[in-house]
Amino acid sequence: MKQRNLILLHQVHENLARLITTIAKFEHVNFTIPNTIKIISNLRDEKAFAGNYDYRVIWTLKEAFTSLEDTIKIGKEKIDASYALKLNYILGRADVINAGQFNTWHADVKIGKQGRYSPKFLSFRDSENLINNVANKNYDVDEVIDLFGKMITHQLFNDCNKRTSLLFCNALLLNKNLGFIDISKFDDFNKILTKYYIDLKKKIKNSNKKFNLAIMSSFLVTSI
Repeated sequence: MKQRNLILLHQVHENLARLITTIAKFEHVNFTIPNTIKIISNLRDEKAFAGNYDYRVIWTLKEAFTSLEDTIKIGKEKIDASYALKLNYILGRADVINAGQFNTWHADVKIGKQGRYSPKFLSFRDSENLINNVANKNYDVDEVIDLFGKMITHQLFNDCNKRTSLLFCNALLLNKNLGFIDISKFDDFNKILTKYYIDLKKKIKNSNKKFNLAIMSSFLVTSI
């Protein structure tokens, strides 16, 4: 089993520039894959890191993926709520106050022309339990996909919620060779996510289940 999940992890590494380029679009960073390759293939440019937000988004995604790969390969660090906070710190430390901590205020989500969605606020303990109730058990793919949706919509962190949630849930999936959430069809994913927020706002029945099925059918892959 370990050999199998290392094969999928290797595929993630081989496609790292494409994956980072896509995920950066959450922050409206529209780099080309060659642009991304140029950044992640060299040492960090301290001047660019300090003065260019787009550069920081790309670079911190590289660091987060490096952490993910090392954690799975070495196997000494638990992939649980503490690790989710670590990923959030890596992604947000240069730009976000209280990066690496659970959200301490009630945040809502802008959903285009549909206004805003206001999720239920979760306490530190609630956020920790939400993650650990899945991460600390013999979870299956359905439970991880369900967690992915809940992490995004509850806005667990002060910022970097979608990036943190995606990388963390992919770490859970990769660690058990369950697959990988590949959002390379970014516009399609964004449409599904926006509809999910709208359905939640309207309190449409089974909206969470519909979102989970959409992710599993369209974006969950076992080979990259």
